[in-house]
Amino acid sequence: MKSILPMLATLALLSGCASVNTLQVSAEGGMAAASIQVDVVPDSAAVQSVPVSQYFLPGNPVRAAANPRTVRFGAGQAATQSVSAAGLGSRAVVIAQLPGGHADVSGDGDSRRKTIPLSGKLPSGAKVTPTLRVAVSQGGISVQPGQ
Repeated sequence: MKSILPMLATLALLSGCASVNTLQVSAEGGMAAASIQVDVVPDSAAVQSVPVSQYFLPGNPVRAAANPRTVRFGAGQAATQSVSAAGLGSRAVVIAQLPGGHADVSGDGDSRRKTIPLSGKLPSGAKVTPTLRVAVSQGGISVQPGQ
């Protein structure tokens, strides 16, 4: 009986830790009609350091190696699309090909790239939920807990 108590205590603590199952990626405002791509990939040093302006170029080796889950927005495409978080590890990176001029910066300093923890808490301090809402707008990417 004594040996089972620590195991039960651990299970009780872990049950309070949510993890993400699905990312609901939405094109906000005019982005829903624009022809854009959004990739969801596992976090890596290569993905964090590649300039976003080069990431979406045909044949980019970083993008190919990341095995992206790509959603496309534009005419005839749904404004909100689901991406499974299964197999992404502990953190995912969302990278958006946005129209217009944007300065390349590594990591989350580039508004077109957002790193998302898939368990624990978001950078905002909010706890992750089984579904996270990822909004893509001309200003960049934002993440909120789902309902």
